[in-house]
Amino acid sequence: MLILSLSYNRQRICDTKKCLLKTRQALAKNVDSTIRDLVIELAKLQSTPILWGDFNLKIARQHYFIYKQSKAISHLLSQQARHVILAVFLGMERDELLNIFTLLSSLVRVLEMTHTNYTIRMVR
Repeated sequence: MLILSLSYNRQRICDTKKCLLKTRQALAKNVDSTIRDLVIELAKLQSTPILWGDFNLKIARQHYFIYKQSKAISHLLSQQARHVILAVFLGMERDELLNIFTLLSSLVRVLEMTHTNYTIRMVR
């Protein structure tokens, strides 16, 4: 029984060595081809300036929009200034027209009184 057990263990050791050899060969193949290719591809990707290009594009786009926004803001500010000036001028003109209206209405009253006095004198 001991001999049978010993030969069985030797067979298992031999099978394990063969399996280990196959695994080492597969690992060596992976290291030689697949991992080396992946490392080379990673090195190429890390050395590409794509990230800087995208960053520069984002910065340029941001500068463009800031420039356009500042132009729009300056246009709106000048438009608001024109509106305020126009409102002031219209207020001044309204006040002048109100003064003229007051003067004309008092002139009309004076003329009506003069006309009334004239007609009263003419009738007598």
